Amino acid sequence: MTKVLTTASDHIEGYKITALGGVAMATSVSIHYDSSISTAMSALSSLFQGSDEVNGEEIQDTYAHAVNKLINTATKNNCNAIINLKFDSISLPNQQKDGSTYIAVTAYGNICKIKKA
Repeated sequence: MTKVLTTASDHIEGYKITALGGVAMATSVSIHYDSSISTAMSALSSLFQGSDEVNGEEIQDTYAHAVNKLINTATKNNCNAIINLKFDSISLPNQQKDGSTYIAVTAYGNICKIKKA
């Protein structure tokens, strides 16, 4: 598997951009339950695991999934780097009225080919 470097910057220190592949985007959607029981369980779990954010791990997983999809796009386009990496997210209530919320995270950036300078 080809290693893909990622950065929020417009360059990667020690590397030269040899080709730009364009802007790529990848979206990941997950559902989170925010009932009083699940919130209490998440809070209890975060207390023992040292996390200071309820449901933080689930949200981080959603971001990671979007980045992994973006890395796959870069690899399929023979690119080994993503520069100017950014994120957008949105939270939407589920119409089922069960206390759940959809979280959509989009990762986007410029895919490119780089080589050591």
